[in-house]
Amino acid sequence: MTALLFLESGKDMNGEVTVPTDLTQEFKDIQNANGTTMGLRIGETVRRIDLLYGLLLRSGNDAAIALAEFIGGDVSTFVEMMNDKAKEMGAEMTHFVNPHGMQNEEHYSCLNDIAIFASALTKNPLLAKMVSTVNYTAHVQRGSSEINIEMSNTNQLLNPETASYNKYFTGLKTGTTNSAGYCLASRYQKSDRDLIILTFDGDADTYYADTVKLAEYA
Repeated sequence: MTALLFLESGKDMNGEVTVPTDLTQEFKDIQNANGTTMGLRIGETVRRIDLLYGLLLRSGNDAAIALAEFIGGDVSTFVEMMNDKAKEMGAEMTHFVNPHGMQNEEHYSCLNDIAIFASALTKNPLLAKMVSTVNYTAHVQRGSSEINIEMSNTNQLLNPETASYNKYFTGLKTGTTNSAGYCLASRYQKSDRDLIILTFDGDADTYYADTVKLAEYA
């Protein structure tokens, strides 16, 4: 949803965002909870498209906060935009309280609604390309130095160097919290079929294999 709202905003992809200085506590919360990050630091400058890649490939919770602040003016306003958009899309069992999905009892969704969001994402050529990308280098201006941040997609189905690789998968997104377990929204394209496959609350050792079984069955 964070990525969809950014695209809907019409903002220039190559414009820059300064990582906001007033989000220090939010970043600390992410780090304390061992949440995944893109590796941003307060006050540095990064291109918007690099933030999107950090969000979608690396599950960068810091990138999500930076995008939310940029689009909504502040995180709470952006979360309101997320919930309004979910209702507009017919996602009736979803409620957002943050832009990154870290654990919160009031932040929830369901298989049907995630399928709605995933389908919408696949219809945008740029986002579809991003979630199928295996590796990407983001460029961050850190003081007087330009820093390269190397990122790999967290979805092992896409990476030829992993045992889970399957050439018919072209996305989409991993997600893990203690409460939700291992979750994966996948896109499977073979012959004339273009499918969304959802595996939620999966076992760490089998959820990729379970996703492949579901895709092959369908």
